[in-house]
Amino acid sequence: MQEKLWKDFFSSVPTGEPTFTVPVIIALQALLVLGVLGTALWYRKFPDSQRFLKVIAGLQLVEFLSVNIWYRVAGYLAYPLPLYHCRLAKILLILFAFLPRKTRRTLRPLFIYAVVMAFFGPISSFVYPNPDPFQWPHITLVSYFFGHFNLIVFAMAYMMEDELRWTWKDLVHSQILLLVFNLGILVVARQTQTNYSYLLESPLFNAKLQAFGPTVFVVIMFAAYAILYSVSFFIMKSIEHKAKKEIFLKRELLVASKETM
Repeated sequence: MQEKLWKDFFSSVPTGEPTFTVPVIIALQALLVLGVLGTALWYRKFPDSQRFLKVIAGLQLVEFLSVNIWYRVAGYLAYPLPLYHCRLAKILLILFAFLPRKTRRTLRPLFIYAVVMAFFGPISSFVYPNPDPFQWPHITLVSYFFGHFNLIVFAMAYMMEDELRWTWKDLVHSQILLLVFNLGILVVARQTQTNYSYLLESPLFNAKLQAFGPTVFVVIMFAAYAILYSVSFFIMKSIEHKAKKEIFLKRELLVASKETM
């Protein structure tokens, strides 16, 4: 029994698309809300916490490596490249966690892109789950749900630690970066005929969108990314404005108390 469970867990043979009912979707969104609020409350209580970010980065690294090693070993995908925005965000945020803090300032457009995508990606992925075609339990499903939940916590932790205010300049520069990434992903997707970042086929209303032709389809997908990215940016900016003011004040008081000791 246990041997069969592990065999199914790592199986490379698709067992069918998992189904998600409305209550499950609602529960997934509630889980994300808890992740966002929980992270904000954590930094409110421990405003100078730096270990938290490292722990989240470590968990994300284990999840990312585990599923990508499985992709390579199982041979499930012909081109197992991490060319989805959530996966790119994971890579960047893991790197930023272990690089000097000043790197976040030096590469700010890249940093903002990764943080916003780490916030927007899990929400969209839990509104309309689209994992690999395997039934539970399977490594890809664990990676999909745990990975996205951890990712939104990751985004919130970075935002709480970011000492700079988010500005219009950040939005414009990171939007340009998003466009560049989408153009690069589109080239690879067409060359490999792999639906990276859904730039060949949309998870929603695909037949209707494809009817407009490939060029218009790409324009619509790029526009959808730009709009949803902007909405996510302003949601995060609103959270930042409300949450970070108190956190920064507590952090300054902690620094001042340490200097006087």
